Amino acid sequence: EGPFDPNIEFFGYAGLMPLGLAITALGLRRDRRVWFCVAIILVALSLAIGNYNPFYDLLYNVPIFNRFRVPARFLLWFIFAIAFLAALALDELARKLEEDDRPRRAATGIAIAFGILIVAAFLAAYNLAWEFWLDAWHLLPYAFGGGALLILLAARLRKIGSSVFLALALGLTVFDLTCFVAPFLFTTSRMVLPEAMSPIPRSVAAMENTRELYRVLAYRNIHTSDAAARASLQPTLPTVYGKEGFDNYIGLPLGRNNTYHETMSPAMFNLANIRYYLVPIEP
Repeated sequence: EGPFDPNIEFFGYAGLMPLGLAITALGLRRDRRVWFCVAIILVALSLAIGNYNPFYDLLYNVPIFNRFRVPARFLLWFIFAIAFLAALALDELARKLEEDDRPRRAATGIAIAFGILIVAAFLAAYNLAWEFWLDAWHLLPYAFGGGALLILLAARLRKIGSSVFLALALGLTVFDLTCFVAPFLFTTSRMVLPEAMSPIPRSVAAMENTRELYRVLAYRNIHTSDAAARASLQPTLPTVYGKEGFDNYIGLPLGRNNTYHETMSPAMFNLANIRYYLVPIEP
């Protein structure tokens, strides 16, 4: 299962090179800034797991905080702290490494090579299938993690100059993040041309169009293609084809409203005047 709109907020990724640098920072510096970031990381992760934290329910008794939604959003704190620690380690390692003209020239070549890789990954993101990227990410963590480990090991052993280290670390990070966002292009906030919405789906044509107004409800707890989403009249689409939708999209839905939707009985369907319940089927 890959990223799509319902789970987009559950992804927090800083890259494996920054993660390795953040861990390295603990061995390089142990001042107040480092320990403050460590505290942020621990607090953020404990909050991000929500109900899996046995103490999380106690926070519902804390005014203001108990109005916050989606525990996974605390991953933003985690990413911020990781980025800060990574920057500290990057600066500290680069400062300790010696420099001369030869590594500086090598760094230019490394930067150009990574630039080509990043452009290639950017183009591939728009031209390769979603399934390709999901399969690739079964292997890419090993490649990026192994590369980060080698770079950090070479830097700690002073086998490379500061320019080469910076070029490798920054190049690998940007390449890693470029590959990471590729699957999101296919599954989140998808946009289509207005002409694609013009043809009336067969599901709409098959509906009864002579009786008075009624509502339609779509099952939306699975990822679907654009064609399947239109055919099943996913939220906000019924009005495009002159139908009344029961479950329109709401950015911040009420908990009781969601519970009502998920536990509806046939009698509740009738009470809500729902005539058709649509389940997506891929063409």
